Amino acid sequence: MIPLTFNKKTNKKKPVTKNNWQLIPGWFSSTSTIHYILSELPEDGYCYVEVGTYMGRSLSFFTEASLTHGMKGKIYGIDTFDGSTEHRDPNNQSYIPELETNPDYLYEQYLKFTQPIKPHIQTIRKASVEASQQFEDNSIDGLYLDAAHDYDNVLADLKAWYPKMKKEKLLLAGDDWKWPGVRMAVINFAQENGLCILFPQSNNYIITNYGHLENYRT
Repeated sequence: MIPLTFNKKTNKKKPVTKNNWQLIPGWFSSTSTIHYILSELPEDGYCYVEVGTYMGRSLSFFTEASLTHGMKGKIYGIDTFDGSTEHRDPNNQSYIPELETNPDYLYEQYLKFTQPIKPHIQTIRKASVEASQQFEDNSIDGLYLDAAHDYDNVLADLKAWYPKMKKEKLLLAGDDWKWPGVRMAVINFAQENGLCILFPQSNNYIITNYGHLENYRT
């Protein structure tokens, strides 16, 4: 695991100028990580997947940034929209009381907040592992994983999605490193598969190939 300060290569894209994503509820603030992923994607014909979209905050940022840079590709948002354990716990600060009476509440909010980018995204309402079966092996250029946060589910997600990723420039990222279950699952998965972990910004990680490190040498 190697913390990195990215060199100027990661800044070849101009900053996104739109602010629609900032109006969407959620915890996403990993703009540097997304900009780095964008800088490594093919500009025409990429495939990007976000697993665990919540109300669409991070998905909207990625889409707006991609459009700002004139990039073209397929963008997928995947979620059950059922809410996680913390969203149904009255004692948790992330509790969403609306889910008690309306099981589609999160999905409805997602559709409302992603309306401006609807023509550019494809939404799949399924569990992570099940949704992964819709993608061919070696077909995804970048994947942002923010679904379940417990060890077993994170490890299952990593095992399900890893074969779908293009290996020559592996970009499998997440923004929940502070969760112990996530941390251990990512570390164990990387070790078992001979991969390394980069840390583009606080609480963020990117799983990639060791050969990818040469891009950051100064």
